Amino acid sequence: MSRRVFTSAVLLLLVVMMWICCGTGGAAAVVEGKSGDAQLLQWVDIFVPEKTQVLPKEGFKSEVKKAFAAPSLVNAGEVMVAFAEGVFEYNVHGEDLFGIWPYEILAGYIKAAESWPSIVAEVNAGTWRAHTVIGSRNDVDRLRYLYRPTAVAKDNKLFLLVENDNTRYDNVNNTWEKDGWDIQLVDGVATQSTNGVQSKLISWAEPKSILQQIPKHTQDQLMQLFAAGGSGIVMQNDTLVFPLTANGKNYPFSSITYSTDKARTGCSQRAFLLYDALIPASPNGRWDKFS
Repeated sequence: MSRRVFTSAVLLLLVVMMWICCGTGGAAAVVEGKSGDAQLLQWVDIFVPEKTQVLPKEGFKSEVKKAFAAPSLVNAGEVMVAFAEGVFEYNVHGEDLFGIWPYEILAGYIKAAESWPSIVAEVNAGTWRAHTVIGSRNDVDRLRYLYRPTAVAKDNKLFLLVENDNTRYDNVNNTWEKDGWDIQLVDGVATQSTNGVQSKLISWAEPKSILQQIPKHTQDQLMQLFAAGGSGIVMQNDTLVFPLTANGKNYPFSSITYSTDKARTGCSQRAFLLYDALIPASPNGRWDKFS
């Protein structure tokens, strides 16, 4: 499965989606000039390699990333949240691992109620920061790769699904070996920042493992679950649906969904429904359980 990073981040899709979320009702946003003529809005770069400052999960010292990938956008409460993978260089054991997917999951926050000129001014002023939602927690002999953030928003709540691959360094063969995988779920809540501090717009809980809540007999039939990236959907009955892909040991890739009973349910209940949804689509269009 090939992966590409973007070297610039004008992000037409994000701009269009932002204005759809704000209720303009159109794919192209315009403003009225003094003469009454419609004028196209100014572009704004959200994630820019070697430029956009990214704050770590813990601490206050920001840094830049080599590249970004898998951008998406959701609207929670009065906050628009732009997600992306942030690529960084990690030199260890004499190797430069850039290009071998050392990613962290980042988010940028924008107040939906602000005017577009205000948003542009804030981003271009150099004070806007992206924030690390899930860090890589790397050490000398272990790396954690995080990618394909897939988000769903319901009212002021955010549900973020992230794919996680672990690797360890084999000191005998001097090679990096895969050492497990997981799908993690992170809950977030849009808050009202009374002092205008951007980092307080979203409050994130600690990631919870989905794999650990799947029965062992079901895990044995899986090689890996892959997050799709982008956004999920909210059904009319408030069920949250995430697109996933399953790679089984005895069947090819199959599209599946991970859903919740409702946004108000707990994490364990959401995870419980995951393994009930491990159902590959059969060629004749029916749904057949493989367990």
